[in-house]
This record gives sequence, C-alpha cells and structure tokens, in this order.
Amino acid sequence: MSSTTSEPPTEVATDTDQIDEAAVRRYWWVSQSRNFNKVFNLGLLWTCRDRNGIWDAQREAITRLQPNDIVIHHANSTIRAVSLVTSHPWECRRPANYAARPGEGDWGLRVDLAPLRSDASMPRARFAEIIGYGPGTSTPLDKNGVAKHAYIARLDAAVARTLLRAMGVTVDAIWEPEPQGYAASGPVADPTDRAAMVKVRVEQGTLRGGLLNGRLEAPCDLCGRTLPKELLVAAHIAPRASLSDAERREFSKVAMLACVLGCDALFELGYVEVDSSGVIVEGLRPKTAAIQTATAALLGNKCGAFSSDTAAGFDSRRRERLVPLAG
Repeated sequence: MSSTTSEPPTEVATDTDQIDEAAVRRYWWVSQSRNFNKVFNLGLLWTCRDRNGIWDAQREAITRLQPNDIVIHHANSTIRAVSLVTSHPWECRRPANYAARPGEGDWGLRVDLAPLRSDASMPRARFAEIIGYGPGTSTPLDKNGVAKHAYIARLDAAVARTLLRAMGVTVDAIWEPEPQGYAASGPVADPTDRAAMVKVRVEQGTLRGGLLNGRLEAPCDLCGRTLPKELLVAAHIAPRASLSDAERREFSKVAMLACVLGCDALFELGYVEVDSSGVIVEGLRPKTAAIQTATAALLGNKCGAFSSDTAAGFDSRRRERLVPLAG
C-alpha cells in the first residue's frame, strides 16, 4: 500500500481522471478523528511524509486536490463538515494544532479550504447506507461500514453528491452569484455575499497557480525579490469586476505575482501604479511616513509583469484610480 519514493509521485491521469478534470471537480473523504475539533477552523488540510520519509498512498493523495474540489470531513463515526478546496497543494511548515507523530518532520503539504457547512452531523448508519460497503466495493469504509484508517480518499462523484443532498448542501449554487469586486474582509453573514467570497477565493487559488506554473519560488513583479510561493499572491492588474469570465482565465494578461511583504497591499490600495513604459510610479499620496518609505523603495523599478499584453490593463487601472472624484 505504501509508495517507495521520497517525493510525491507525478500524477498520471486515467480516463476517469480526465473526465473529472473537465468537470473541474473531485470529491474527497477526509478522516480527522484525531484532530477535527482542533484544526477545522484553521481552514486547511496538511500532511507530511511518514516517519520513514515516505509519502504513503493515503498521504500522497493530498497532491491530487485542486481548487473547486469538495472535501467531506469525517470524525468519530460522523460526517462533521463540508469544505471547498481553494488552493493547489503548497509546501509549508506544520500548522498549529497538527500534532507530530513520532519520527515525523515539520515540513509538508497544505491545501486551503473554505467551509460550505460546518455544522453537519450525519451518523455512520446513514452515510454507510449511502456510500455502501462490503465485498466488491471500493469505498472509504471497511467491510463493517466503519471508516478505514486512511487520511484522504477519493469518493465516487455520484455517491458524494447524494451525501451532499442528504445534508442540504447544494454545491452548484456557489457558482451562481457574481461578485462585484474583491472578497470583503470581516464577517460575511449574507448567503449571497458568502457565496461570492468563496468564488473569489477559488479564483485566487487558480490564478496564483497559473502564474506560478509549478514553481516553488518566483520573483515578485513589483520589488523583484525571488521568494517562496507561499509569500506570493495573484494581484489583479485591471479591476477584477471589469473583466469577463474569459479574460479572467488569461492568467498572464490580467494578473501578476506580488509579495505579501508589502507589495501586494501597496498596489492593491493604489499607492503604486505602473506607467505606460512599465515603470513603477507613485499613485495615491501616502498617508503616513511609513507608507511613503515603503512606496519609495519601489519607485523607478521596472514591473516584471509589464508587456504588450498587460499594458492596457495597467493603463485602465491607473486611469480609474487617479481620476479625481467630481465635487
């Protein structure tokens, strides 16, 4: 059952996988009886090599999760929650509350999640009836309908959708609302706003993954520093709300990589802009000396994302940000 390689193997798609890729969604069963109550609110899944430095089959499965997949969380004979995957797997240090087992290291792989339902309570008798078990079945359950000791396992799509319907989770509805900007910060109580926020988070993970293109580190397009991918985010060049769905999928034309060490915030808030020759220039007047110092460090740099494809987007953004308000 265990792999003999020390690195996550390259995924080789089967015909079934190709169909699922086209549908942009897979369904996963995640058993978390040891730590569900401690880690669910972190909004992530994380795992690492075993004590022998091996990625065994159940841990290696995290490499196959992708944005827009659905995770069904199981703990202590009960389905407890449902989440949406919002990032590709990325390397990071062991998060808080993920206790180490003897011999395990502190570096592993993580995927980010957005909760769809956090108060589910489907007992074993009910989910075993839906999933099925016994001779001739291939499910996360053993011959007695008890969850196997496996962290992450693939769920049949039809079975997963039946489970979701039984819990009142309508996944497709998440894609209906169209956000009119970036995801709002702070509490989001309205279901429509929450659905919009989830969609934007999924798009951010997909956009960032497309810009990274498999790289573990890359340069920030504003300051030029080469940084690990966990310190880089996708920054929209043109205002997101002005883009069509087709334009949003053209990663290198509509977004760039900006670091979370200050560049993303300075660009997003309009303190720096990119001019028609690709040079970083001052945008809005800095409100404090600290912002002025941070902005000054970027002025005059050549933006790494500037090209004939992105020039119009930078121009549109600059004009929208800098046109004085009437009155």
